[in-house]
Amino acid sequence: MANILIVEDNSEMQDLYQFFLGGHTVFRALTVAKARNFFNDHQDQIAVIVLDGHMGLDDPERTTLEFALHARRMGFRGPMIACSGDEGLRANLLERGCSHTVPKDKVGDLIEELFCVAV
Repeated sequence: MANILIVEDNSEMQDLYQFFLGGHTVFRALTVAKARNFFNDHQDQIAVIVLDGHMGLDDPERTTLEFALHARRMGFRGPMIACSGDEGLRANLLERGCSHTVPKDKVGDLIEELFCVAV
């Protein structure tokens, strides 16, 4: 089992992630600011970060792109998953530190593969 930080601004989508990742501990952040604060306080407890590609695009300091860079600069070495229906946004997140990219409906499958446990 893993501790997973989900950075997603859609609470219904977070509910789905929580359901499909039931064997794991899920920390939920609806904003990049909340994700950054949680990460800064609990980095050592996080095994995986899942990032929605569409968050904060109107504010360059509060994007998931910025958060991905921040997490890597702070030493996070675990899997960081870029998830979005937009391939371009997923590619941008890969360039900024994400290690994997999948559409949102495949996040659970990827985590299962990474940890070799059923979710």
